[in-house]
Amino acid sequence: MSKIAIIGAGIIGICIAHFLKKNGHHVTLYDQNDPGTQTSFGNAGLFAVHECITVNSPHLWKSLPSMLLNKNGPLVIDWFYVAKHLPWAIRFLRNCTSARVEHIAKSLSSFSYHARFAYEEIFNDLDVSNFIVHKAPIYLYESK
Repeated sequence: MSKIAIIGAGIIGICIAHFLKKNGHHVTLYDQNDPGTQTSFGNAGLFAVHECITVNSPHLWKSLPSMLLNKNGPLVIDWFYVAKHLPWAIRFLRNCTSARVEHIAKSLSSFSYHARFAYEEIFNDLDVSNFIVHKAPIYLYESK
């Protein structure tokens, strides 16, 4: 039986710990905060295994100017740091092609397909399946 330390007690760390413990390992979770109170806290209880489209899609190019000019928009940049972040931004924008989005979506879809069954196994192991509601997502748009 191996002793394994996992840093991070969010949904990923907890799931990894569960499967390792189930396979006979001694697992210790380390996190400076209470389990599930950080990144995992903001997911509204949604297991979004269906979300496979990346943010950097070809449609981003059209929206970029208005997002940059709107101080309350989804993309706010501190212009003082533009030079520092420019190399990353260029790499990000180079991936705003249909081919890259399709490649990434296929990869995420394959990963997500297996994640769904892994979640179901955990829910069954912990006898919490009755708390899970399977519903299709609803998407709302401000405009067309």
